[in-house]
Amino acid sequence: MRIRNSSIIPLLIIIIVFLQSHGTAWGNDETSEMLTVGMVETAGNFQPFYYPRNSDKYVIDLVFQRLLRRDLNGDWVGEAAESWSVSDDLKEIRFALRENLTFSDGEPLTADDLVFTYSVLMDPSFLGGHVSYTEELVTVEALNPAEVLFVFEEGSPDNLSRANFYITPEHYYGQYYASGDTSELTQVREEPLGSGPYFLSNYFMEQFIFLERNPSYYDENVFSINEILFENVTSNTLMPSLLQGEIDLISRMTEVRHLKRAQEEEAIQYNRFFSDSYSVLKFNHENGPTRHVEVRKALQLAMDFQGLVDHYFNDFAKVPRHPFGENSFVIDQEFENRLRAPDYNIEEAAAVLEDAGWYLNSEGMREKNGEILELHIVAANYSDIVDTLTPLWDRDWANALGISLIYSHGPIDRVLNQVLFDEEESRSGWNVVYLPQSVNPHSPLSVAERFHSSTIGTGHGNISRYANTEVDELIERAQVIHENEILIPIYQEIATLLQKDWMMAPVYTQEYADLYTMRLDYFETNNFYRWPDALRHAKLLDIDIDPIPYEDESERSWFITIGVLIILYGLFRWNRRNEWF
Repeated sequence: MRIRNSSIIPLLIIIIVFLQSHGTAWGNDETSEMLTVGMVETAGNFQPFYYPRNSDKYVIDLVFQRLLRRDLNGDWVGEAAESWSVSDDLKEIRFALRENLTFSDGEPLTADDLVFTYSVLMDPSFLGGHVSYTEELVTVEALNPAEVLFVFEEGSPDNLSRANFYITPEHYYGQYYASGDTSELTQVREEPLGSGPYFLSNYFMEQFIFLERNPSYYDENVFSINEILFENVTSNTLMPSLLQGEIDLISRMTEVRHLKRAQEEEAIQYNRFFSDSYSVLKFNHENGPTRHVEVRKALQLAMDFQGLVDHYFNDFAKVPRHPFGENSFVIDQEFENRLRAPDYNIEEAAAVLEDAGWYLNSEGMREKNGEILELHIVAANYSDIVDTLTPLWDRDWANALGISLIYSHGPIDRVLNQVLFDEEESRSGWNVVYLPQSVNPHSPLSVAERFHSSTIGTGHGNISRYANTEVDELIERAQVIHENEILIPIYQEIATLLQKDWMMAPVYTQEYADLYTMRLDYFETNNFYRWPDALRHAKLLDIDIDPIPYEDESERSWFITIGVLIILYGLFRWNRRNEWF
């Protein structure tokens, strides 16, 4: 049938009206039996050795197993391992596998698959990172099909984590690997094969990922949700999609405006937890004015940390009081109360400098024995909070205290290269550096060792070049003790000494949240029990979700309308030229 050109106009009007009244409610008429997860981006690489992004990692977490997993309290429990034993010196760990473990293709999982997995990680040609899994590792040996032995050069509580990489099947990935050549493994991206609770059923051009429950998973009494859809949404439509019921879950939301909106809506549930990282000001303890404790103290007294956090994050962040992270077992409320964050006090900061001999000269600059108090500040601009910090430093350090400031802002890789890997710049090219600092909440030793004097130098963790014999001795004691009740006071004393030395200034640690609709029940998460873990006991309720109005919804629908209009206009022009209708 041919349609005359003039009849296009009524057709356009009908489509516009339909879009305006229905365009943002598609998909809400029927309740889906699958869990829909909002996904901002994916690289489509679901191979454990080389995954690049969090969305890819979530798929891997659901498709593959590890020997162990953390429970909701952060304690180790068996996953593929039925049991395990650790030698007295912590150098050897023997794992006994569960019976009848299979991969999703039906092939059995044996100790040889563990040996294969770690052969890849330890191969000299392997460039996929994951170096933390092979630190101190000597051998991985299959004692029999159901037992595997890990041997490490040094004993450490961290060795359990090092033995806990994703188990990959040799019969599948082994065909792309030869000793000394891991290059072909990088090509096995979109068809993962594991023994986890789900398997990848479909993946389409970075738009959606579809998982189905693995009938071969060893425990049929958990992971009751049969299907999981990762749906690609933009950062602008992520929250509207949740409010409209188009997706069920947003993982690790950090935007304050969205977190506040979730607090206001009874229909949106959320689990809040602190990040395993914090932003920090580190000072050069070897060169320049910051080698003096009085200068470091004055700089911290003259910075309104709490005001910054209140202004920038509302109540979704806090000023840390220690280096171990808010999720560490080292921390308790009594200890936090003892470690008081410095109060913002410009007058006290000025008095500290003057007592140390730093006086204002005739030009209004701090000076001591002819040396101007000049700071070279290097800041990693990984967050736009740097744009807030810089005027604060100008106001309080430069104008109020009379300190000369020289800035060098840049991307985080360049900053790390300057202060960590370039020895000459690390010695004298900076006085204050602003960086993110990641921590392992289960391994306070890995955090504490950054402050040992032996880690000073190119490529090591002690970029501040901090040396304190008391701290060194405490760290060395902690390296040979493995009972937490004995370790906790040691680590707390380390944190106390660091604060006494005004060693560094943690600025903020942010709170995240998993946001989800009322359809998802029995869903508990925290920073070491992520949402893929929480699906073990979660339930998906068969209820309809009433769309919640969103302030940008009209704008969103008009974007849809405009897009369709452009397409229809193109068809209209084509029609006029080619009499297509």
